[in-house]
Formats: sequence, C-alpha cells, structure tokens
Amino acid sequence: KHNKDIKIWFFADNVSDDNLNKLKRICSDNSTDFEAVNVRLILDKLKEKGVNGYDNAIDKGLTTYARFFASDFILDGSRALYIDCDTLILGSVDELFHINMNGKAVAMAYDCFSNKYKRFIDFPEQDSYYNAGVMLIDTGRWDELKCTDRLFYHIQNVRNDYPLCDQDLINIVLKEDIMLMNMKPQAEDSDEL
Repeated sequence: KHNKDIKIWFFADNVSDDNLNKLKRICSDNSTDFEAVNVRLILDKLKEKGVNGYDNAIDKGLTTYARFFASDFILDGSRALYIDCDTLILGSVDELFHINMNGKAVAMAYDCFSNKYKRFIDFPEQDSYYNAGVMLIDTGRWDELKCTDRLFYHIQNVRNDYPLCDQDLINIVLKEDIMLMNMKPQAEDSDEL
C-alpha cells in the first residue's frame, strides 16, 4: 500500500500455494511485482558453498540465509532491502534507496544486546551490534567485498553455532562493512499501527 512499483522477492519455506496466491493477488492489486523463491534453492546454494553438515539450518530457519544471496536476484548492482516477515511497513521506504552508504555493503539499525551476550559470542564489547531484521544491501558493494564468501568461510572454518545464527554472523564477519541506519520514529498522532 505504501510502496508501489517495487519488486518483492518472497523467500518461501513451506508456504501453501493458497497463501502464495493471496500474496500474489495483493501485490498485483497494488502494482507490485512479486516473485516467490523456494528456499530449497537457497539450500542448494549453501551446498554449492561447501557448507556441509549444516542441514540443521532448516531447524534454525533456513530463510534467514536468503539475504546472503540478494545479489543473485538483483543483477544490476543496485540496492535490496531485506525485511523480516514480522516487520510492519507504515510508509514509503523509497528514501532508503537514496541514502549515502559511504562505501559500506550494508546499512542496519542498532540492536540492544548486553555486553554479556557479546562476550558469549566472542564479539568485542566496545563494538556496535546491529539488528538484521531490516537490512539495506548495496548488492554491488556486497559482491565487491565478497561478503557471501566471507560469511560462509566463517561458518565452515571458524564457528557455526551462534544463537542468532544469521544476525551474529553478520555482525561478526561484516562489522567493518556495516553503516548505521538511522531510525525515524512515527508521528505520535499517526492513526496507523
């Protein structure tokens, strides 16, 4: 409703045809291009990356790794906005696609984890920790910096048992390549949730 004329890639894991058709209809009614991507294709990509013995990723939510392959879908080196399915969009996201990312591959908002949690995942306490539920990805820069390869190298050779598997991994491996995404609060008199 707030973002027409965009393309949505929906990473579907065990979504019924009936529900996919409802989503397609909603997008069509709002002039939005919609494409469902079966996450089993992502599993194939994980196997191509040599991530063996990581089939338990299905139990952890395989779809969380889909964002690592955004540049496979956005082929022109532009930007992709990854949004978790529990995120409400109450306005236009257009301005995000025009912010200066200062050469960074990703823009994300801060998360509020304690230093105790940071120590648990061997993350420097003084470093910023970001939330991966909304990520603006400069797909061209992502590819230049070989972000996907670096993430999977870490899974294979360093550690693959993080409590927040994708978010912890992004923060640890890409910490020098993340820009702070400023949060803009909704107007208090808004009649929308």
